[in-house]
Amino acid sequence: MEILSKNDIIDNQNIIDEIIAGKIFIYPTDTIYGIGCNALISESVHKIRTLKQRPDNPFSVIAPSKGWITKNFDLNSEYLDKLPGKYTYVMKPKTQVVTKITNPKTKMLGVRIPDNWFTKIIQKAGVPFITTSVNITNMPNMTYFENLNQSIKSGVDYLIDEGEIKGSASKVIMFDGEDILELRWGI
Repeated sequence: MEILSKNDIIDNQNIIDEIIAGKIFIYPTDTIYGIGCNALISESVHKIRTLKQRPDNPFSVIAPSKGWITKNFDLNSEYLDKLPGKYTYVMKPKTQVVTKITNPKTKMLGVRIPDNWFTKIIQKAGVPFITTSVNITNMPNMTYFENLNQSIKSGVDYLIDEGEIKGSASKVIMFDGEDILELRWGI
């Protein structure tokens, strides 16, 4: 695992190439630290499932752009205008937009655009990117490098250290046909 800072990443084409290639990252968001990879590469997504001991619960993704969301989902502009921000929208894509292992038991997909500098790096890569908390399922989230679970640490390619992040998870809103349901209030 390579530990990086923001200065190591900004304008670094190698990091963008590593995102596209499916490397596993621990990275800061506008809420908490996330663990993720290119959501189009099944082997990488499976590796995160193994690290988190999360066999089949769905993962969310960071969208590469608002245009990607508009192209692949029916989302009212009122909600699109709240992005970037501390929201995860759970919606049914028009077609399969990520590897099936991302959301194996549902056709719904959680989509975010965090308000954070690392999101801009993902957007340069142009791929949907897994975003989930850095922890073994049902254990506390990572808030700083020193409390990173050792089994997760051993399976990560890059960790972007921004010191302690003690935010709360994003607000999750599910769009199910005509119904709009708030599943979690995290802000």
